Amino acid sequence: MTFEEVKAKFLGLKAEPEIYEVEKGASKRYAVAVDDLNPAYLDDEYARSSKHGVILAPPGFYGWPVKMPSPMFPKVMSDLMEDLRLAGFPDVLDGGNEFEFLLPVRTGDILVCSRTVKDLAARGGSGGRKMALMTIESTFANTHGDIVSRMRQTVISLSSVQPS
Repeated sequence: MTFEEVKAKFLGLKAEPEIYEVEKGASKRYAVAVDDLNPAYLDDEYARSSKHGVILAPPGFYGWPVKMPSPMFPKVMSDLMEDLRLAGFPDVLDGGNEFEFLLPVRTGDILVCSRTVKDLAARGGSGGRKMALMTIESTFANTHGDIVSRMRQTVISLSSVQPS
């Protein structure tokens, strides 16, 4: 399999949606764990009197999975990684995440996460190894269909053999 075949097969593909429940206790524990002690995330009385009326989830907390196509990683993404391995890019690195927070996430919300392979590109890397760069975009929508957040994840796959 070639990189171009992988690109043709996966670019634009969407994974099966994932469903998350934003539970108040877990949200509060996350806020404490990341040391974000904003009363909007922790104080019930403060939250009730706010314009939101409920405890909000800290940025980056999307709750617990209720329905996922696989335990940790959607099948489309694992198939993509396997085909990249077959195309000569077996070594994987995390290239980072970029978040765009659009609306508050409220405790009690049910979020639907849709993931799409937004970009696949190959180029030379340092030391003569080739690399494949992929961008996976995750869009989180609440029960009203409003997009609350987008996350763009960059994954780097390196070729296994350095050219001579």
